[in-house]
Amino acid sequence: MAGPIPEGSLTAGVAARVSPLADLIAAHRHALLACGAPPSRAAGAFDALVDALVASLRAGAIQGVRESVGRIDDLEAFVREHDALRECVLDLASSGSPPIALAELRIALAFLAERVAAGVASFVAARAERAEAQTAAILDVALDAIISMDAAGHVVAWNPAAVRMFGYTRDEALGRPLAELVIPPHLREAHTRGVARYGATRESRILDRRLEMPAIRRDGSHLTVELTITCVPSGGAPWFTGYLRDITAHKRAEERQRVLLRASEILASSLELHTTLASLVELAVPAIADCCVVEIPGERGHEGTLLVHHVDDEQRDRARAHLAARREPSRVLRTGEAELHPGLAVELLAGDVELVALHTIGARSVIRVPLSARGKIVGALTLASATRRYAQDDLDFARELAVRAALAIDNSSLYEAARRAVVAREDVLAIVSHDLRNPLSAIRTSASLLVRTADQHAAGRLIETIQRASGRMERLIRDLLDLAAIQAGRLTIVEKPEDPREIIAEALELQEPLAREKELRLVADVALAPVAVRCDRERVLQVFSNLLGNAIKFCRRGETITVRAAVRDRELEITVADTGPGIAPAELPHVFDPYWSARRHARRGTGLGLYITKGIVDAHGGTIRADSTIGVGSSFTFTLPLETVTP
Repeated sequence: MAGPIPEGSLTAGVAARVSPLADLIAAHRHALLACGAPPSRAAGAFDALVDALVASLRAGAIQGVRESVGRIDDLEAFVREHDALRECVLDLASSGSPPIALAELRIALAFLAERVAAGVASFVAARAERAEAQTAAILDVALDAIISMDAAGHVVAWNPAAVRMFGYTRDEALGRPLAELVIPPHLREAHTRGVARYGATRESRILDRRLEMPAIRRDGSHLTVELTITCVPSGGAPWFTGYLRDITAHKRAEERQRVLLRASEILASSLELHTTLASLVELAVPAIADCCVVEIPGERGHEGTLLVHHVDDEQRDRARAHLAARREPSRVLRTGEAELHPGLAVELLAGDVELVALHTIGARSVIRVPLSARGKIVGALTLASATRRYAQDDLDFARELAVRAALAIDNSSLYEAARRAVVAREDVLAIVSHDLRNPLSAIRTSASLLVRTADQHAAGRLIETIQRASGRMERLIRDLLDLAAIQAGRLTIVEKPEDPREIIAEALELQEPLAREKELRLVADVALAPVAVRCDRERVLQVFSNLLGNAIKFCRRGETITVRAAVRDRELEITVADTGPGIAPAELPHVFDPYWSARRHARRGTGLGLYITKGIVDAHGGTIRADSTIGVGSSFTFTLPLETVTP
């Protein structure tokens, strides 16, 4: 126990330090003087005095004294210190001290009471201040939005994460109804009913549970949040605090994976293109878009495919009508470049029929990506939304979806081509078998007659028949062998320098008898300076035979077939033109397909001639094209490389 307090130690500066206690001390003067009584009475008087002083202090009788005490960080140490002082005062009171000591006691008691009360108050205030600062720091750095509202549904707390998540500043949010800030319109009435029900019954189905809820930002965009709500007791009406985490990206990623998985299943389920793509666009709406468009251009004169789906059937029909009226394919099909339009600016709409059509039906954000397979653009995919604002991750997703769609389109195209090839091959086999059977029958019959006849003139005619029939069989067999070689990539050519004028003259000479028989004119318009081409002479003659033979076959009596040649850009360009009936626009893109003529004109040949012609020209490193106008005529132009002369 600490020793007695020396006399005079507490009197110096008393007026300055404890002047606010003057009235309190005066009020208890007689009680203090009574401490000079015998010790048995002093303790009781002292206790009564301390109780009275503490009660007065607690009642606020020494307002302003706390500031003179200073900050107390360790309440336990402070209490221990003043417990020691209290025991010193008790020693004085019980020792029968003279009146001067009682005066010291009076000051000591007052100062002790002041220090204890003010110290405790200072400690509690400091602790509350630190707690408040710590809470504010936690709220400021929290990654989740933390929002509190009162019983009336008004915002009373709004941390920085809430500012970032919803777009309202703290000053804008405080005091406003929470429902109008973050709750989608269709859920606001249910929110209001829930708050009222809790106020009346203290029952709730959502408190202290983890929920997934839709929310809305200041700019009107939607998000999905993971939400937990707790009730905070406040001594009166309750407060509610919500902890919100933005899980929009997570939910979107889940939805995208689900869509991609389902898209893969749909696209792999059938090789019938229209059916699978129709299922695809229906899957995309409304999962990732309000409107989905798939455009596949027509191949070689065929009409293209346009699929449009929208959450609203009327808007779908409007969009389809706009898009079907276009005179040219979408820009993505022309450029092969993906496009991201987070917002449809007015300047983007000019001249872009597709964007205008989508804007007309309410789209505000658009993604367009090409459908590419094996290095070729096979179509375009468009996603449009009235509520989403598409970003880079949406474009990446659209590209993934486009890869799957393009693969399905390519597989379907290959399947259809294979199916057509099978049908065409069956057709050509029937023709080949017929064309082989006829000359073979002629050969056998003529040979049989030749054995029995002695007429030299008749024998000559039979021999000519055998030669013609065998020649036809030889050409047909050669065409079949060339077809197999071209398709296997093994067509053989033996190149050497040749004079193109000589080749053209020989080709015309070979076809002259057939032309004369149909009274057709063969004209050579070849004004070439001496020049050499590097080619396989026999193969080039085969090209002329096919081109001139076709012209002779389809021209009417009295018409003209012209062969032209000119040097252009280190190549020799040769054209075989006729004044025949021409080729229909729908058929023109297919003239170099195998069996095409066989399918369209079953008794005019196997349909291999132009396919083989193109194969021969390609093998020389040249190109070939066809042009035609109905009623005017047709022309076939091919190129051969010039012989390079080394100085």
